[in-house]
Order: sequence, then structure tokens, then C-alpha cells
Amino acid sequence: MDGRHDLALLYGKSMTNISKFVKEAADIMMENGWMETPPEAVERGHLNSN
Repeated sequence: MDGRHDLALLYGKSMTNISKFVKEAADIMMENGWMETPPEAVERGHLNSN
């Protein structure tokens, strides 16, 4: 290990910010119809009621 903990923290923060930007971009694209909205999962309670 190289002892540069500041770089590890910077890398971690950068990855968090990148994932936020990707989610925001996907939300904008879905709102404008440029990307399909993923299907929603069915609640487990409804699956067992039959």
C-alpha cells in the first residue's frame, strides 16, 4: 500500500459523484422519452395471493 489515503478518498468521492450523474442523466432521458423506462417489479404479496 502506498500511503496515499487522500487519493483513495478522492477516488471514492469521484465514483459516488459519477454514479449520481449517471442516474440524473438516465432520469432526464426517461422523462423526455429518449430512453425506455425499466419495468417495475411486482410486489411479492401479489404473487402469493393466487
